[in-house]
Amino acid sequence: DPALLADLSPTPSHLAAATGGAYLQDNGLLCYIDAATAALVPLCAAPSCAHDGAECTAWLYGQPGFRAFAADGESLYFFRTPVYDAGAGETASDDAFPALVRTDPSGADARVLYRCASGESLSLSGIDSAADCARDRDHLYFFTTLTQDGAGLVPRLMTLTLSTGEVTARPLPPLAQGQQTAPPRFAGVWGRRLLLEQDTYTLGAADAESGVFAIENQTTHLFALDPATLEAEALCEVPPDYLDAAAGQYGVHTVSDGVLYSFRYPSFDEGLPGGYVLTARDLASGEQRTLFEAQRHAFPGTVDYTFPPAFLAGQIFFSLRQDEPEFGGAPSSTPDPDAASFSLWAVGLAAGEARDATVPCVWSTGAQGVLMPRALLSGGLILAEAGATLTPATQVWEDGTVTRDPDIQRNYVLIPLDDLLAGRNASAAVARA
Repeated sequence: DPALLADLSPTPSHLAAATGGAYLQDNGLLCYIDAATAALVPLCAAPSCAHDGAECTAWLYGQPGFRAFAADGESLYFFRTPVYDAGAGETASDDAFPALVRTDPSGADARVLYRCASGESLSLSGIDSAADCARDRDHLYFFTTLTQDGAGLVPRLMTLTLSTGEVTARPLPPLAQGQQTAPPRFAGVWGRRLLLEQDTYTLGAADAESGVFAIENQTTHLFALDPATLEAEALCEVPPDYLDAAAGQYGVHTVSDGVLYSFRYPSFDEGLPGGYVLTARDLASGEQRTLFEAQRHAFPGTVDYTFPPAFLAGQIFFSLRQDEPEFGGAPSSTPDPDAASFSLWAVGLAAGEARDATVPCVWSTGAQGVLMPRALLSGGLILAEAGATLTPATQVWEDGTVTRDPDIQRNYVLIPLDDLLAGRNASAAVARA
């Protein structure tokens, strides 16, 4: 049914998968990776452009909050946050508030479709692009929060009609009940309803030095929301993604085809029990089953928190770091990456089968790393990171001061999913145009 909501694949906030390729931010430029040619090109239609200033349509420097989050084959939609004048310490007048921007595949026709008003802000999850929006055939949905006297922060569901570019705002009715509630975020889709998450918590004692209150009793709730009527149904609680100290585990979760998948993995603290557990909960029946379970020492090493586990292409991928022991003892929790070896593992969501998906690569430091899958593209191709290169970035301030700070340039490759799952190095490097 084409009217059913279309799920967005979870991707890092700097990348948005699309048919035939992926959009991403690369070295401060809005770029596109073409899966057919394995080329990375800036989204700039100007001939002979050097891509080094604001006149370039792909230029994104000064906008650290950029998020590409949806692509439908004809357009790319993304957020732009305020551009600040570092010298004056003020917000530029022509970009004073966050905005939703649409551009065509060439990058030549970027238009602001919605700009937040005073007292209004975009509600970004800080997790990944799929938590920031959802879409169906005719609409794209996102959240803003509006400050209102006597009501505090009021979350609003924003609906963009793709055919007209019109954005409508509706106050979101209360979802979870608790002493304190966090802003809602998207968790996926289920039939014709949006799946939303919201955290509830209580405030503990304030820290003596900072005055910041401790967050206690945090619980994540899952809801199904009808985008037409705004009627919400409470479905279940979601296992927390933060550290569960009693169990010695962290977690990640996703929803696909009406099933909530939760993956728990051990903390690096050897003093906690921990272990690996993958469960599947049917949202319609409430039935939950365990797909995979293993003790914390079943795999060689500890989970690498630089690349948290991620659901992609029907798998849960997680990277392990095997450190050289300190003085013949236990591995260090903060090791030198150059003295560690890495591996990549995948557990299938269908059968719960674990596979060694390690494909080695060499990082810019000369250390041995592994390919890290980032997005599933058309034709069964996986876009993966093959480490990163640090390049100097020059910043000239108003007072004439010049600073040079390292800028991260991610190295990408394309590899067939079957080859990655088999640990075969059949990757092709993505070349920058």
